[in-house]
Amino acid sequence: MKNITLLLASSYVLSISIASAQTAPEAMNMELVAHHALDARPSYQPMPHRYGDRWILFVGHHAGEGVNSLNGDLEGHGTGVLDVTDPANPVYLSHIPAPPWQPEGSISLGTGAQHNMIC
Repeated sequence: MKNITLLLASSYVLSISIASAQTAPEAMNMELVAHHALDARPSYQPMPHRYGDRWILFVGHHAGEGVNSLNGDLEGHGTGVLDVTDPANPVYLSHIPAPPWQPEGSISLGTGAQHNMIC
């Protein structure tokens, strides 16, 4: 019984130390220089692409909808487009809304374009 109690206590201490270690941001050879709220859209799979001297970032968004800060319209989450040539000053260029997706005979599953392919 004493061994089981010791094992449980050790597991508890280990889980607390792992959890607290995961709360602090971590970076290796990188630093955060800017942030963009992306109209509070949940984001996934950012894809930077170089066009001449500019770097354009395409950001896929998970399903849902939100107000586009560029035009004030309520739009389905789709793809955010930012100019990140100057990483400290990202510029929100456009939001490409995704059309609603609803398989025939089912309820609406919302919108989204979390998987981007850039050519």
